[in-house]
Amino acid sequence: WIESEWVLWPLNILLALFVVFLLSQWPLVQRWLTPIADQTRQVLRRAQVEFYESSIYNTTQATGIFLFVSLLERQAVVLADKAIDQKLSAEVWQDVVKKLILGVKNESLCQGIVDSVTLCGEILARYFPIQKGDRNELPNQLIIKE
Repeated sequence: WIESEWVLWPLNILLALFVVFLLSQWPLVQRWLTPIADQTRQVLRRAQVEFYESSIYNTTQATGIFLFVSLLERQAVVLADKAIDQKLSAEVWQDVVKKLILGVKNESLCQGIVDSVTLCGEILARYFPIQKGDRNELPNQLIIKE
């Protein structure tokens, strides 16, 4: 009886490791295992990469705004180009982020995006009113990535 326990012990460990490996492949389990601070850093880094890859920073007056939503982490980030960032503090965008997150939590992401974009327009109208000759330099579209 004792010998059979010693033979099964390594097999049990291998089986447990295999099960843990399989479970760790599921995004939900990955989210549970990743500390919130790490999730927040990862979301911010991905948002920054997407901001630069999509050339939001490439406007004449440096007034691009980028809304980023990570559904897995249920987090959102608002990034603003230099001219906006110099004039407005990060706290200004907290209501925009709240509207995005509320949309995710209420399973109405579309409404959350609409509300957030509307609020961004109101904020920008106060500090960066439309000037004669202004034109839209960026595409107004959603970019969805897995």
